[in-house]
Amino acid sequence: MGQLVPIARQKLLLAKKFYERGREHMCSSSALDRIIAVHHFHIAIEIFAKSALVHFGIRPDKDLNMPFEVLLNSLDKSEAFKERRWRVPFRQQLRSLANQRNDAQHDASPPSEEQLEASEFYVRRFLSQTMQEYFDLDFEDLSDLDFIDDERIKKLLALASQLMEMGRFAESIGSSKSAFWYASQPVLRELVPHKHFWRQDGRELQRMQEAIVDYVYEGQVAIGIVATGIDLKHFRAFNSMRVWVQASMGGHLHVDKTGDDHTRGQASETLRFVLDTVLRWQDLGFPITVAEHHWEGCDWTLELQEKWLAEDPPGEGDAS
Repeated sequence: MGQLVPIARQKLLLAKKFYERGREHMCSSSALDRIIAVHHFHIAIEIFAKSALVHFGIRPDKDLNMPFEVLLNSLDKSEAFKERRWRVPFRQQLRSLANQRNDAQHDASPPSEEQLEASEFYVRRFLSQTMQEYFDLDFEDLSDLDFIDDERIKKLLALASQLMEMGRFAESIGSSKSAFWYASQPVLRELVPHKHFWRQDGRELQRMQEAIVDYVYEGQVAIGIVATGIDLKHFRAFNSMRVWVQASMGGHLHVDKTGDDHTRGQASETLRFVLDTVLRWQDLGFPITVAEHHWEGCDWTLELQEKWLAEDPPGEGDAS
């Protein structure tokens, strides 16, 4: 089996994301949501099948415009699959999914709740089984982190996810906010003048001037970040989390946690916000990497925060 290139892994993650969005729409019993859900499930299978065709050299990337059934047949009839004695599983169930999708698209006829539940069950089984068999990937391990370019930022976000699963929600928020600080620096360098731009040298600089300058700078930071398309409501919720990150010289970060009443929902929302924001900035062309003069500070921060993994977990009441 050839090595899985990053773009192929990202396409497989995209298939998982379409499946997950389909599941979200299943939570509603409305006809429209069932129509959207079945489309998402169908797209997930299409993306997966096309990724397999390209990865195993069966079809080039520009020659994938074909009906769903032909797409699956192309896999089964390929030499790559025959050599490995592979067959696309759950063909009958996938055919039923395609019929449901066609009815939804052409006649605006939604699948029944029972049909959709069955399709969701088999789509998940299909993706879990074939990702393991064809690509040696664990379906559960595929994550948005695969899209993050900078390894240090990726490690901080992975740490935030680990800490959240351990019930260390305040620490998870701290790691997410640390990743945000490093990721935001190249954005702010382009959009916001440094606060020293407004300061005057000399003894006449008083504490009130310092406070005014800091206030103006923080406002400029918020404007600059929101100007990149980040939702203001989500940014305000992110800032309202009672976990603060303070930066010292060289990019050494110190996390200040107030209280122990943080929840899994808050940790998850913070991680989701930072992931979405970093990915958006990357798509906009910002060079989202830890600056070289912050490498030592970031490595120090990572080492310090990784020690949280070894600490005793909070009590049952704290993790609720």
